[in-house]
Amino acid sequence: MLRGELDPEYLLALARLHRVRPLLYWQLHTHCREEIPGALLAQLKESFYANVAHNLYLTAELLHLLDQLDRQGIPAVPFKGPVLATSIYGNTMLREAGDLDLLVQKRDVLRGRDVLLSLGYLPRVNFSAAQEAEQLRSSHQYGFVREDRRVEVELQWGVTRSFLSSPLDAEGLWERLQTVSLGGTSVPTLAPEDLLLLLCVHGAKHCWSRLAWICDIAELIRAHPELDWETILEQATARGGRRMLLLGVRLAHDLLGVPLPAHPAALVRADRTAKALATSVRDRLFPEPHELVAGTERSAVYTMQFNLASRERLRDKMRCFTRLIAPGARDEALLPMPGRFALLHYVLRPLRLLRQYGFPRSQPGRQGGTRAWL
Repeated sequence: MLRGELDPEYLLALARLHRVRPLLYWQLHTHCREEIPGALLAQLKESFYANVAHNLYLTAELLHLLDQLDRQGIPAVPFKGPVLATSIYGNTMLREAGDLDLLVQKRDVLRGRDVLLSLGYLPRVNFSAAQEAEQLRSSHQYGFVREDRRVEVELQWGVTRSFLSSPLDAEGLWERLQTVSLGGTSVPTLAPEDLLLLLCVHGAKHCWSRLAWICDIAELIRAHPELDWETILEQATARGGRRMLLLGVRLAHDLLGVPLPAHPAALVRADRTAKALATSVRDRLFPEPHELVAGTERSAVYTMQFNLASRERLRDKMRCFTRLIAPGARDEALLPMPGRFALLHYVLRPLRLLRQYGFPRSQPGRQGGTRAWL
């Protein structure tokens, strides 16, 4: 690339889109800074140090939250954000972080909510008591934002919504926790095997639309050569999540050259649907310059096709389809309707999804072949 014609604006736009500006700056600065246009390197450097400051701020807030939860006897495990960056990249500088994700046990969710409220956080959605109960029953997360809008927190008690099977044992992972040093403080974190499964579920849910998520998989595998692949595969297969695992691992291998042991490598090659999904992801990751406004947006139809295809068991596909189109507590909170009019949510939810994710667009080479997924 460096020997060819480099478009700095396009490169910056792609890096911003995929949340990999810190990684891009670090690699260019470390290995070939003399060959990079000064203006490009300066812009990347500015964003790099802005990210450093932001992550330090998030780290301080995370440690404060963990301390306050601990004071109330609420165990909490951070699994993305600064902790993920430290666990797999070695420090918090090389990964862009958004909100703070805290895994708590379901019995502690409401007490955790009260702690966050006392610290100046507000729910993202104003649930009624009945809607909150439905959210706890059918979902796996409860979102909050601080009053100054600077920090968002997700309390999570599972990996996916309750009606979806998950390759991760949300209860058993508490017995496998490890620790990592964050800002001089020892904090709990997921075992690497559990973290790999969680990241693969998260990436599949969002159609692997960001390169940063694939980088996370690659760096996790590189940082933990001792991964127990047999346990990972056994757990994913038993819970209907093998294809999500194989897809994430395949993307890390194909795009970033991560070496794989013989057994998982053979399974990756054998899953033709995972191969088709990976091809679709690659085709959509790097839009042409004139397409960057839309970025890696997915239509509602594409998203549903992708989520159905990433599950290998028919019963999971059926449950996924029927419940994805069914309204939940969030739909009811966003547009409350009295009595029998609440049935209108079954019409309005598909329309909301179409508005959120868009209608299918004609994009040659991007959505072709999706019938082979299902």
